Amino acid sequence: MPIRLVRTIGTPWAPYAVTFSRDGTRAVFGGGSWYGHGGIVVVELDNDRRTALDWHKVPWVVAGGIHPLRSMPSGVPSVSGLCFSDDDRFLAASMWASSQSYAPGMLFQVDRSELDPVKVFDYQGLDPFIQPNEHERICRRGTPTGILLHESYVIVRQHGGEPGGRHVIVLNPLLTDSQVRAELTTQHLTHSRMVIVRGSIITEAGGNRALKRLQRDGSYARVPATEGLAIRRLDEPTAPPDSLSVHECHRVTAIAALPGNRGFVTGGSDGQIDEWRWNGVWQQRRVRAAAQSRDPRSGADAIVGLVTVTGTNQLVAVSSAGDLLVQRTDGAWECDRLPARGSPRSLAAHPHLPWIAVGLKQGGFDEPEAVVLILAVGV
Repeated sequence: MPIRLVRTIGTPWAPYAVTFSRDGTRAVFGGGSWYGHGGIVVVELDNDRRTALDWHKVPWVVAGGIHPLRSMPSGVPSVSGLCFSDDDRFLAASMWASSQSYAPGMLFQVDRSELDPVKVFDYQGLDPFIQPNEHERICRRGTPTGILLHESYVIVRQHGGEPGGRHVIVLNPLLTDSQVRAELTTQHLTHSRMVIVRGSIITEAGGNRALKRLQRDGSYARVPATEGLAIRRLDEPTAPPDSLSVHECHRVTAIAALPGNRGFVTGGSDGQIDEWRWNGVWQQRRVRAAAQSRDPRSGADAIVGLVTVTGTNQLVAVSSAGDLLVQRTDGAWECDRLPARGSPRSLAAHPHLPWIAVGLKQGGFDEPEAVVLILAVGV
């Protein structure tokens, strides 16, 4: 499988989110650490100019909170998700604060590579499992992990509520600014941890936090998890979410839309990949079998990102072990190692070229080494 390294871009924090602008001229990276200390970097691809978000322009970061939105954290947050508007004039970001606790989403106005904050989206409790008096507790503990702009909504995926820190909450702050236009034509190009298909928000019900726990004998035991997928109708945002079982999959760890609002794909904790099509109900078809583990104590390598490459419509995935997986036109999968060490944290495809961007975490909090690879696939 031909893979060509186009560019290597270092980041001062783990790149939890990568995306390309809709016009293809810029790559944008967001990230941080478990304790915040993150940012956003815009890279102009034609001249490699890099511009970092100036946190001094963000009022709630400077002020350490805004009354009366008392859920606002203090300090610089991590950025966990990014999404452009259709015309590239606005960029939405999901964030978390220290210890992966809640932080509000934000909307930035974009002028080439400069970002100026225009709106803050504080928590709105639309999940029916949350009682009104639990608002502050969920704000404090929940971890926003992805964001999408769609029609009149900014949609945030929040992970970390009950039970046991694995419940997923999808928030729907209403976007009232009519200047912001966002449809679904390019959602398959960025791995956002959720998709919108056939009028529904669909996301991983179990999240992707620690899948296994080390035992005294040196083996690893699976952590109990909520299995399958969570589904919420956009036209009934306060109704209880539906669930969708995923057969022969302990936990869904990645999800991506297919082009044309025609379905979606999911990746699992054992390396399996499934395609989902609507036929009165969602029907699951396995397109990649579960992988054999390199280390029998720890289980197989999970799928952590899925996108579709422009032009070829080939599915591309990255695994937790640093493998790049590409589905050929005959349905078979080719596997190659990413040309840099590290743990993949994010994945996106270019809107016009057969390029992908992969964010790799290479160090811990004391050594926050990280890199984003831009790769040409199939050329």
